[in-house]
Amino acid sequence: MKNINILLAVIIFNVSVTAQSVIVLSNKSITSFSDGQFYFPKSNPAGSKIFFTSTNYKGLWYYDTGSKIIRQVNNYSGAGYKFRFGEGGNKILFRKVKYINKKKFTSLAVIDLVKRKESVLIPEARKLKVIDFTGEDAFVKLENKIQFLSITKSKLKKNKLTVKPKVDIENRDIVVYQNGKRKVLQPLGKGIYLWPSISPDGTKLLFTFGGNGTYISDLDGNILTNIGYANYPSWSPDGKWILFMKDKDDGYNFTGSDLYVIKADGSKEIQLTSSDDVIELYPSWLPDNSGIVYNTSSGIVYLMKLKISD
Repeated sequence: MKNINILLAVIIFNVSVTAQSVIVLSNKSITSFSDGQFYFPKSNPAGSKIFFTSTNYKGLWYYDTGSKIIRQVNNYSGAGYKFRFGEGGNKILFRKVKYINKKKFTSLAVIDLVKRKESVLIPEARKLKVIDFTGEDAFVKLENKIQFLSITKSKLKKNKLTVKPKVDIENRDIVVYQNGKRKVLQPLGKGIYLWPSISPDGTKLLFTFGGNGTYISDLDGNILTNIGYANYPSWSPDGKWILFMKDKDDGYNFTGSDLYVIKADGSKEIQLTSSDDVIELYPSWLPDNSGIVYNTSSGIVYLMKLKISD
């Protein structure tokens, strides 16, 4: 921890002097080895709870930023894979995975954290994927068909228009859904597309092209910005910054990784971490642009507070 604190002081000095736009205010672990090993942290929309999962996406936990207490939500296999928030974070949509005769079956469930009530919405499907969740409706792909699922009525609805664009990966290509239309994109030609997301204002697309780098395009796939080598990228809540990791591996395990932000126009890349003995991975934003959360390769979750100014 001493080395991290010394490093943090250096980062604060360098960032504040050279960039005048992002200052690391603090960087503290919110879990310990005695709590367990946790990964893929994500804040709820209110910023009051930091959720995370364990190895192989088994189970869901959260850290309460007020009480500083860690609580377990469930221990289902697959529950931590791309779980989603609804209704201000009071509801969480998640998966349950089980194997029957060596075949994988996935159920879709929602839990109300206030009422502490869990409901199964879609039981044991062979092919099930959640693309988006608004709190009232889940936009899902069930047995290769796009459908809306009413959370309150547990009823599937077809042919409902989605005004806000939604994005997914299908057969390694980017697919954008909007106004009842489905558009397949290959902005850089045939290849492997990863980590697509729509900008907060709904006008741009962020994605990584395997072996080539990360880019921003319009919703027709026209390239606007070349971000460069930037894995696991995500938009800041205000859409002005991109958060990402620069990781290295030996083909099996991570050998190093640090976290960065860059302006969405490709300028002002700023390094947030720089440590030889800690591998920082899978960062995500706090909802008010006030910081990020991430995990280390050893499964410790950190909360980094930032001051961002234009």
